[in-house]
Amino acid sequence: MINHIHLYNPDPDILRALAKTKIRVILGFDDYPLFVLLLAIESLYSALVASNLHTQIKISMPNAASIILDPFPPSQAFVNQSLIPIILPLIQFLSRTRSPLMFNLYPCYVFMQNKGLIPLDNSLFKPLTPSNEMVGPNTLLHYMNILDAMIDSAYFAMKNLNITDVLVLVTDSR
Repeated sequence: MINHIHLYNPDPDILRALAKTKIRVILGFDDYPLFVLLLAIESLYSALVASNLHTQIKISMPNAASIILDPFPPSQAFVNQSLIPIILPLIQFLSRTRSPLMFNLYPCYVFMQNKGLIPLDNSLFKPLTPSNEMVGPNTLLHYMNILDAMIDSAYFAMKNLNITDVLVLVTDSR
């Protein structure tokens, strides 16, 4: 049974077909600037409030892992300063509406970009011996795979913006 679907290019016919189902839909809008999407999200939320659907339907948008700089160790992660004018209002909106921060995270890309620093098994979710686990030097948190570390870096980056009540949702991973 299909519970979730991600449409990379929204199609009105598909959306109408899904409207009366319980399938959760994530819509992609890859070709729009972030500030336009932020305005669209605010408008959509206002429409949901007016229709009294805002507690049933959550609005967010997928983000690339590249918005977070210095993700290793995760406790040192921070949002790219050039994106703060867009990302901070987005995260504040997500906090206000209790919506998740969506991320597209690709552990294998991290492995390829950091050859020699990150063991392949860490990117492939293979069991690691304790000596091969990544350990955050500031927190002593153990990471059995790179995806967990990437997710924690998102939480620490938000914490550095004084936002601690937004959940991270992985929307795409390979």
